[in-house]
Amino acid sequence: MQVQIIAAAFLATLCAAQDAPDLEGLPECAQPCFVDNVPISGCDDASDFACLCGSSEYINTVTTCVLVESGCSLTVALEARGWAEDTCEEAGVPI
Repeated sequence: MQVQIIAAAFLATLCAAQDAPDLEGLPECAQPCFVDNVPISGCDDASDFACLCGSSEYINTVTTCVLVESGCSLTVALEARGWAEDTCEEAGVPI
């Protein structure tokens, strides 16, 4: 029984990790803006950057969040914008 519980917890963690976007290089103060606004995009997967980058509503909402709500300095907000531009370019959907 205990082995089954551990296995179930491991599988749940693995599944959650697969749906989590790779935010390596994105300033920490901006990360909630990118993650919390995924539903606005209409995309099913938070790691589907091609879909996310193609949603102007998502991009506009995230931009406003990073600049106004995140607490990031302007310099860090610009770093977040650069990360988004690079990530979207890699996904084949430049912004």
